[in-house]
Amino acid sequence: MGEHASSRDYAISADVSPFLSGWNNNAGLTFSYEDHENYYMVKWDDYGQYASRSSHKDLLLVKVVDGVEVVLDKVDHIDLPNVFKLEVGASATDGITVSIDGTEMLHAPQEHPAIGIIGLNTEDNDSGITYDNVEVRVEGADSTSADSALAVVEHPGLTTVTESGSLDTDGTPIRILSLNDSGTVDLSDVASLVSDIDEISLSNGAIDLTNIEVSDVISMSDDDNTLVIHGESDDSVTLDANEWVQLDPTQYQSSDSTLNVLLQIDDAVDVII
Repeated sequence: MGEHASSRDYAISADVSPFLSGWNNNAGLTFSYEDHENYYMVKWDDYGQYASRSSHKDLLLVKVVDGVEVVLDKVDHIDLPNVFKLEVGASATDGITVSIDGTEMLHAPQEHPAIGIIGLNTEDNDSGITYDNVEVRVEGADSTSADSALAVVEHPGLTTVTESGSLDTDGTPIRILSLNDSGTVDLSDVASLVSDIDEISLSNGAIDLTNIEVSDVISMSDDDNTLVIHGESDDSVTLDANEWVQLDPTQYQSSDSTLNVLLQIDDAVDVII
């Protein structure tokens, strides 16, 4: 949240469409995120087709410290609608409150976290979940769309979006999607959750980035339809030869000549095509 990251008086809200009929596990908001072992989260847990689980449809406010999850407040087995407004309010005096469609559901009066980085939960969700009208209000600041401060959070396999201090060719801050876990990452799993991405960073683990479709690059990048992928020698990118044509050692273009879509991949990264 830039200059307001240390604020302890704020509200975060989003319209959540959890896709009730799917195999989805976690709809909610993450805030005061420091790293993948330290953050706060509101989540509607195991709400999809998981009726056999004891956590089915539990609404939880949790605090994660050094990787250990502590439940601050909880409502057991609550039914929520197909679309609902989720709001997290934090106060330096009254702690954290969580409301659904204007009704207070959870409260942790002794907790006073700084807003830090915020996020939208996507833990082990299979399909259909969407977030809309994400808004952040910080005391002493103008209300703002959260697009400019958004962190898309998946745990485990944390994914974050940050803005660099550098500007893109259109004069806007460069937006970087960081994939923070090692192993195979299917780009289509995250492409629909982000937008206006300029760069992807693989530098936080040995990552094999797969299933990079031209349509996903178009949907998740900005108007220039270009993605720069940064990584190290232990990272790899797998491309479909039917989708991509190599232009030079580091650049790949859509095989459809009517589309102007470009990948620029660090020379150190192993590209398999």
